[in-house]
Formats: sequence, structure tokens, C-alpha cells
Amino acid sequence: MNERITRLVLPRRTVLAGGAAIAGALIMRPARAQVAEGGEGGAGGEGGAAREAGATVSLLTMLGLVEGHVRSGSALYAAGVSDMALVHKQHPSKEIYGDLAPMLEAVGAPGFAPELDAAAAAVMGGKDAATVAAAEAAVLAAIGKAREAAKATPGEVAESVQALVRTAADEYVVGIVDGQVAQLAEYQDAWGFMRVARAQTEALAAVAPEVAAKMAEALAPTDALFPDIVPKDRIAADPKELQGAAARIELARLQLK
Repeated sequence: MNERITRLVLPRRTVLAGGAAIAGALIMRPARAQVAEGGEGGAGGEGGAAREAGATVSLLTMLGLVEGHVRSGSALYAAGVSDMALVHKQHPSKEIYGDLAPMLEAVGAPGFAPELDAAAAAVMGGKDAATVAAAEAAVLAAIGKAREAAKATPGEVAESVQALVRTAADEYVVGIVDGQVAQLAEYQDAWGFMRVARAQTEALAAVAPEVAAKMAEALAPTDALFPDIVPKDRIAADPKELQGAAARIELARLQLK
């Protein structure tokens, strides 16, 4: 669970819930200037490669990492795997939020550390499904507000999807070796990040339908790599599909430049 972010990321449910508002936010402004080396994001690990991207892309990257972990944790909790669910629910607060907080402040977005803590506490306390879902929804709503505050362009959103897929690819080859689970947490990281990537591709369709369609086509072959949040059988699909998808997404997103 030591994601090597290749460039970017982007989250989900609030985009789908507020499609029109976010579609408007996507086209309000040009891409921001590049972040200086050693800027936002911690050195190495999660957020490290976000230093290579513009400020908006860096913010989207960190938000996407948070959402990916939250979604993985919720899926694990629903599957009855409470110990691993807690690992993923706690990860954003422990490893990501410290770098994310100043990014939120920079765009005037509210912080959401209490929401993250509440989501983890619900799992730790063995709360019922409705309570856990409500806590997750609060985090996702906060992520949505932050994304709106970022006023990302379609190109930044597409770049974030590309980077998220690359990050998932890095995690996957550690988590799955020769089709068998080697490090389950890494596989689950990739599982969550790919769900964010798909959701953001769907959201992008509202403002850049042709590019989003090509991105969705690129993502389709990766479905076979993720049979379940906890794989039960050998996975026959080729992990290289993830890198291939990232490359095809890059080609598609260049149309937005």
C-alpha cells in the first residue's frame, strides 16, 4: 500500500450525483502552472509523483487516492473482511491527508479530516451497513466539493484518469504475481483506484464525450483483472492490460490539449 502515483487521480460518487455542476466546473479555466519540484505531495510513496503535475492535477491525484481507499474499505466491509476494511479506511488519514490539507486550503475547499475519522471509526466499531454507508457518503461528498473547488479542465480530468490507471498498474504487479495473490492490500488498492478511474471517465463524458468514449474503451479490457475485492481463483488476465490502457488514455486525452 505504497502507491507510486504516476501523475494523477480522480474520484467518483459526487461527480455522478452532481454531473451538471461538475461539468460546468470542468470548463471554467485553463490548466494551472506546474508545481515546483518538492511541492505538494510527500516525498516518495503516496503523493510523491504528484509533484510532477500541475497544482490541480496534484489535488485530483490525492483526492482520488483517498476515494480509492474508501471504496475498497467499504467493499471489504460489505464482504465481511473487517480487518482489511479498516486498513483501507484508516490509510487516508494516516498517509495522505497531511499532504492533501494544504492543497484543499489553496483552492478554498473545506477540510474533511473529521469525516475520514468517522468513516474509519464506523468500521472499527463494527457498525451496521447503513452507518458505514452514511460515513462513506460524507467523505465522498467532501471529495466532490473539493473537486468542484479545483475547477479542473477536461484535460486535467483525463490526465488524472491516466495517472490513476498507471498507479493501479504499479500496485497490481506487486499484489498479483503469476495470477496469484502475493500482497492482497496492493491488489485492493488497484481495485479501488480503477473504480475511481472508471467513474471519472463516465463524468468526463458530459463535457468531452468523444474522448471519454475512447477512454472507456481503453479501460474495458482491464475488467478481467479484478474479479472481486478478494480474488478466490487464479487470475488469467494479463496485468499489462493496465499499462496498455494508460497508454491509450494518454493518446485520447491529447485531443483535449
